[in-house]
Amino acid sequence: MQMEVTSISVDEGLVYLDRVDENTTAQYFTDYEVDRLLENIFMDDTDFNLSKVYGVWKWSVSNISCETAKNNSAYACISDHSECVPVTQSNVYFGYRCKCSLGYEGNPYTRPGCTDIDECSRPNFCKGKCQNTEGNYSCIGCPYGTYFDPVETKCIPTQPHERRHNIVMGILHQTVHFVPVKFDSTTLISCV
Repeated sequence: MQMEVTSISVDEGLVYLDRVDENTTAQYFTDYEVDRLLENIFMDDTDFNLSKVYGVWKWSVSNISCETAKNNSAYACISDHSECVPVTQSNVYFGYRCKCSLGYEGNPYTRPGCTDIDECSRPNFCKGKCQNTEGNYSCIGCPYGTYFDPVETKCIPTQPHERRHNIVMGILHQTVHFVPVKFDSTTLISCV
């Protein structure tokens, strides 16, 4: 029987397996069933044939802790801006894997693997001015007298005919009632 890797998620630490021979019956398991299966395998209570199982599996680089791995010459997280992540399923520890630090993307197992994500290159990300920094970004709202145009993807000046001028005039006399009054392009709200 042959298995084929259909996809690997480096970020999530998942490997997707499928069978090449479609004539055989495969078994899929829920997370709870996987937990019970792994407990039995590690307790040596069962003689389960893993070749019949395919789907999504967690993977690890090595069956050692992050602390031990960092002091090992074969430590796999070699990219700058990468970090070590423990791999567990329920209460069973499998080892470690690597992922890019927050604000970075790429391959944490190579150099320079993890590179800065330019969030500002994504359309309409900030709805204002976006300033990309190493491993981060900041959003600055549009300056006064401008608005964010999603088509132009930038702040553009507000046209004078688009401005609304709201003038609130009021006289406080026991009760206040607001009555909108339309006057050309200016809306007056008077309190009576």
